[in-house]
Amino acid sequence: MAQVAQNVYDTPTGKHLLIPQGSRLVGRYSSDVAYGQARVLVAWQRIVFPDGKAIDIGAMPGADGVGYAGLTDQVNNHYLRLFGSALLMSAVTAGITYSQGQNQGNSVYGAPTAGSAMSEAVGQQLGQVTAQLIAKNMNIAPTLEIRPGVSLQRHCRQGHDVLQAVPIV
Repeated sequence: MAQVAQNVYDTPTGKHLLIPQGSRLVGRYSSDVAYGQARVLVAWQRIVFPDGKAIDIGAMPGADGVGYAGLTDQVNNHYLRLFGSALLMSAVTAGITYSQGQNQGNSVYGAPTAGSAMSEAVGQQLGQVTAQLIAKNMNIAPTLEIRPGVSLQRHCRQGHDVLQAVPIV
C-alpha cells in the first residue's frame, strides 16, 4: 500500500485533478526474489480516494522516483549468515577429519576395533547431517525492504480511461 503525497494532474494540460493527495494505492508485489535482485516488483491494482470511493486500475506497474521498474531501498544479502555457515561447515569437516585420524585403534591382527569403527560411523553420519543443514542455510534469498516514505511513481498506461473514470474537479 502506498499513499499519494501530492495531487496528481493530467499530463497534457495539468488542469484536471486525477488523483488527490491522501489517496491510497493498493497493489501486490512479487515475492519471488533471486540472488542479486535489488528491486521489488509492484503492480498497483486499486486507488482508494480520501472520500472512501475506489477505482480498480488493473495491474499498473510501480516505478521508483526516477522511473525504473520496481522499487529499491534496502537489501539484506545475509552475508554474515552465509559466511558464518561456511565457517561452521569448515570447522565441522575439520573436526570429523581430525577425529577419524585419532581413532585408528587397531586390534592385534590389524583390523579396526569395534569402538573405532563405531566412532568413525557416528562421525561420518554427524558430519553429513550437519553439512546438509548448513548447506540449506546457505541457500537463502536476499531480503528486500521498502521503508515508509520511499519515493515512487505510478505510470498510467491508460491515462484517458482513468481521466474519464475519475470525476474529480
